[in-house]
Amino acid sequence: MNAQPNRWLVEIATMPQLSLNAPLPADPRLARVCRHIFVAPSITISLDIVAAEAGMSRRTFTRLFRAQSGVSFGEWRQQVCQLAAIERLSLGQPVTRVALDLGYASPSAFAAAFRRVLGATPSQYLDS
Repeated sequence: MNAQPNRWLVEIATMPQLSLNAPLPADPRLARVCRHIFVAPSITISLDIVAAEAGMSRRTFTRLFRAQSGVSFGEWRQQVCQLAAIERLSLGQPVTRVALDLGYASPSAFAAAFRRVLGATPSQYLDS
């Protein structure tokens, strides 16, 4: 009998649980903006710019976004960036490259944000 599938089940069961969720809003204007962010995530994406791209005032965008996603745009953007970071780090990309690609000012700023959201630094998270 092959023990390999059992080992995978143990690894899956012991993986840290992600508390990340980046739902796509139903409103087509919001969904379009969100799809663009999924393709090119960045922590520096401005609320004013995405509101304008959606053809809304900042206030309307903010209210509608929270109503449809359950979180603020800033929280959602942060979660998208963290999901992208986890994917890139798991593919072996260096922390510095991931941090700068996602728009963080420095690797230490990225590590602090990562720790705030996931409770561990990028290297600690990958080692767990």
